[in-house]
Amino acid sequence: MYNRNKAIENIAKGYKKSSHMTKSMRKLRDTIMRMNRRSRKQSDVIQDKYKFKLKIQKFANVPETYAVEYSADVVSLLDRVKADTFVLKPIHLSRGIGIRTLTRNGNVFKDINGDELTITDLSVEAGAIYKQHRLNLTSINGVMAEEKLISHPDLQWYSDVGIADLRFMYFKNEFIMGMGRFPTKESGGYSNIARGATWGMFSSLGKFTHDPRYKSTQIENNKRLPFFIEMRNVGKKVVEQFGYLFQAVDMTVTPNGEVYVIESERTPQLEKYLTSEGIQWAWSIVEE
Repeated sequence: MYNRNKAIENIAKGYKKSSHMTKSMRKLRDTIMRMNRRSRKQSDVIQDKYKFKLKIQKFANVPETYAVEYSADVVSLLDRVKADTFVLKPIHLSRGIGIRTLTRNGNVFKDINGDELTITDLSVEAGAIYKQHRLNLTSINGVMAEEKLISHPDLQWYSDVGIADLRFMYFKNEFIMGMGRFPTKESGGYSNIARGATWGMFSSLGKFTHDPRYKSTQIENNKRLPFFIEMRNVGKKVVEQFGYLFQAVDMTVTPNGEVYVIESERTPQLEKYLTSEGIQWAWSIVEE
């Protein structure tokens, strides 16, 4: 059952910096962020999910945008959304904070995780996100509604709810590693690991691996990621548009075999998915 206070509490928790990072993890993250600041060649549209989509939609498939609002005015936004099923998400955040996949039924909106929310509930959540945005001095705010995608059957290994989210990571425009995030019933249909999604790392050859450099769970070793070559090539086209030294691209594949780009990250939290040996391996790459 939906609990508004709990939802707002979870939004606030999402903004808090991780206290579980080791010194080496933090150093790697900070180094990547510094390199990206130095290597940036143009305005930072990656953090704005809507402007990012506008930039890449000339050569890549992206979910259709139904409405955009550069404020917390969800009522105005929903008035312009004609689809009965859609994804409601903050324009400026990562880690799945505030994302809802909704089906409209009169004045009630049902999330894929089972929550039933009113427009007031959604407005309060958007307001909570906007408040945290100001407290944390983040640079972009707003909300948008976009098309809900469905994953190709070959990517639905553990559950038929939600969509598979494949993160491809690039250094100097070359793919180095990736991770698959697969929704489960426990995660409420979302591919966010913190919510209970299944995940695993895949190598530069596109095979899921138990290599000790990576943290990996629940996926058969050496299983080849379907559509690996297609997604790798689309991701490379995306990162070539921006000029960052390190960048990640989140993608999925729809039932007709088309690759869709969901979003991109210039701080893809690489350090969270590596073991101590993996941190050393990452240093060998960034110090080349």
